[in-house]
Amino acid sequence: HAIVNVEPPPITRLNVQLPPELEDLLAKALAKELAERYQHAGDFEIDLRRFKRALDSNSLISSRTQVLAGSSKPKLTPRSWVAAVTGILLLLGAVAAGFWYLGRSTSPAAKRLDLERMTLTPLTTDHGYEGEPSFSADGQTVAYVSDRTGNFEVFLKQVSGGPDINLTNNSADDAQPAFSPDGKQIAFVSTRTGDTSLLYFGYDLPLMGGDIWVMPALGGSARRIAERGNFPSWSPDGSGFLYTSGPQRRQKIFRVAASGGEPKEVPITFSAGEPPPRFLLYPSYSSDGSWIMFVVDSVASHAIYVVGAEGGEPRRIALGRRPVWGANSGTIIYTNDEPGKNHSLWQIPFDVTNGKVLGAAEPLTVGRGHDTHATVSRDGKLIVFTALQISFNVEALPFDDEQGRVLGEPKPMTGGNDVIYFISPSPDNRSIAFESHRGTSSHIWRLDRGENLVQLTSDPTYDDHWPRWSPDGRAIAFIRKPVKAGQAVSNVWVMAADGANPQLTIEKASYFSLSWMPDSSGLVYFSLIDNQIHLFDLSARSSRRLTDEQNISYVPTVSPDGKWLIFQSTLAGNIDIRAVMIAGGETRDVVKTTHHDFHPFVSASGRWLYFQSDHKNISRVPGPAQDWRASAPEKVTNFPESGLFLEDPQVSRDGRELLYSRGRITGDLWLMDLGR
Repeated sequence: HAIVNVEPPPITRLNVQLPPELEDLLAKALAKELAERYQHAGDFEIDLRRFKRALDSNSLISSRTQVLAGSSKPKLTPRSWVAAVTGILLLLGAVAAGFWYLGRSTSPAAKRLDLERMTLTPLTTDHGYEGEPSFSADGQTVAYVSDRTGNFEVFLKQVSGGPDINLTNNSADDAQPAFSPDGKQIAFVSTRTGDTSLLYFGYDLPLMGGDIWVMPALGGSARRIAERGNFPSWSPDGSGFLYTSGPQRRQKIFRVAASGGEPKEVPITFSAGEPPPRFLLYPSYSSDGSWIMFVVDSVASHAIYVVGAEGGEPRRIALGRRPVWGANSGTIIYTNDEPGKNHSLWQIPFDVTNGKVLGAAEPLTVGRGHDTHATVSRDGKLIVFTALQISFNVEALPFDDEQGRVLGEPKPMTGGNDVIYFISPSPDNRSIAFESHRGTSSHIWRLDRGENLVQLTSDPTYDDHWPRWSPDGRAIAFIRKPVKAGQAVSNVWVMAADGANPQLTIEKASYFSLSWMPDSSGLVYFSLIDNQIHLFDLSARSSRRLTDEQNISYVPTVSPDGKWLIFQSTLAGNIDIRAVMIAGGETRDVVKTTHHDFHPFVSASGRWLYFQSDHKNISRVPGPAQDWRASAPEKVTNFPESGLFLEDPQVSRDGRELLYSRGRITGDLWLMDLGR
């Protein structure tokens, strides 16, 4: 505490025989401000050698002054001078080492916040989305993403003001910009080859898809560096960058040269028995290149990890997402994912010498929440971040599921800033059960058309997800998991349609996996015990396995005749849709495209299998009642693609209405000046 906060007494006060010149060296070595200290050990050595030569030759200014003044101060022999100074320098070395160690965690970015001097200023105020900022090397320019032109583009903005410049200006979607360390280039993700699109895998996940490109920071031709990659992050020397690539639960971190070439995997080895992460997000080097930080998405939570630059077993730092290194990597700034923190920005001190956290985290923002995507200027004085606004509301679209035709305009069934995610209409289509994210947890609600909302579950110790109304209308099944961090085990519960008498029904079932048999006799679910889909017989209270293959990606549904199980799979890399007979048999591909194909559901007649590509528009192919006749997918909705996010689409039992939750994710950039 004294090293960091208290000015040391003059060394000559402790020992009057020492020359004042030594006091100058000590003062510079122990300066409280980083900028006033020696910036390199070599500079310190030069001054020490000069001091020693002057001491040995008796040419110190203080020595000559004493002779001229006839000082009676006790004189030291050269040997005693050296002994005294050596002792002082040894002490100085220990103190300076302690100051250096503590100073790394008390760099400008890690100091306690001075709220009186800190200011917040909006940098963008447009409708739509502005986010994913990246600071230039000089801290004067921010690259960011906006959809103001109708698709996602990378823009440049001067912190001091002035017009924004559309850097990419391409009909494709461009996102995730990253300035090179010298400020001359920008890496970014683009869909301009047409092979992939940018999509949201979940409301709490970033846009993903596309390839990695590099272009001059002031505009010019872009060149593709890596295929199928996300989150490019430059190495400290600008020679290459990190990124992630691969299908769900098989993602890896790669490094590639800035000029291109063969990517090399950074091997990450998680503890034995730990389930594979669904996604690896936001890898980045520390300022000295010794550490790699990244985020693990495991469905139940997001956690920040660090690992050595060459890989190995990572160490968890905090529950959170979108981390960024502070100035000199003395802190980690991130969006806090802990219950009650409301996704606000926090910072935590970090020691790059051993890769460990040095103390407790503290908030940078407090309030509305969903503050994320921070970027820090090199001097640690400025932070730009994205203030997100996320809402999901249920819409009903008049529809003919036999003809595959939209018959009118979407009608909102809910409104406001709630996050209503997975939905389930009642068999008579008069009510909808849905999952609502409010505050720190998720619970099941019910909407009766023309009536007020009714909350069906409310136990604060649990998160409740994925409601599914039974075909007979009597019950609602749902997934329940403990709120407590680290407890990711989820189970199937069943309650009455009015929320009464909830009962634990199936243990260890996956978050995204639950469907009723058409006669309400059983539940289809994904078991976390063997990672396969099972059928649970409610009367016999027993399960039977329906699948026997790898890389099942959940979201099962059953055909109206009860003969077919349809589910998502990543067996071929992308998310495709496969089917197998409930009675047993070979699994077959029923939808296999270059896109990610989500949320299969079958028309009332069983003639058509509907699905959505990339969580966007809905298409169909011939279904089981047509013996899975081969045919190219037919697109049946025509929503604007860029930024579109539809979740959990389903058709009413009479086939006359298409229901889904539609997400609207907007954001603005804010500038935080820490007043340093």
